[in-house]
Amino acid sequence: MDLNTLMNRMKAEDSRNLRISRSFQWIYWIMIPLYSGLLIFSTDGELNHLNRLSGLFYVLSFIVFLIIFRKNTKEFKQIDYSLPTKVMMQKAANRYQILTGRLLLVILALLLMDVGVTLKFYQELTMESGIIRVLWVQAIYIPVMTTALLIGIQVWRVKQKPIRDQALAIVKELEQ
Repeated sequence: MDLNTLMNRMKAEDSRNLRISRSFQWIYWIMIPLYSGLLIFSTDGELNHLNRLSGLFYVLSFIVFLIIFRKNTKEFKQIDYSLPTKVMMQKAANRYQILTGRLLLVILALLLMDVGVTLKFYQELTMESGIIRVLWVQAIYIPVMTTALLIGIQVWRVKQKPIRDQALAIVKELEQ
């Protein structure tokens, strides 16, 4: 793949990622106040303290996801394709690395959501033992999140890994 083809693929992928980040950012900007308002102002009798606590964990998870997508939006808006080739390719390789610094934020958001889901369904399950209820929720939540992770890894392997690998190859070539 020549440099122009790689640059075109990179620009297209960066543009796609910017659109996705902006869209999710707006979704979370809407969801946070809406969900918070429902938690605070709802007079529904079924919305007990445990459900409100569950909702609080959802909102906290939404806030962490909002932070992630804000960072992504900022990063993709600030990409400078006029940098020297080696620097631009190093930045592209870092940008498309699968294990980024945001991984800890994603894990935090998923753990907060896990607590929210567990609290939500804890009282709805009828088993006697509390630990059995928690384990039932985890038996569903963990496979769902694992499946999402595997799909995300596959998307990365198809769309972004080739760009990262090619950028790294160009950097290595320029260093010789």
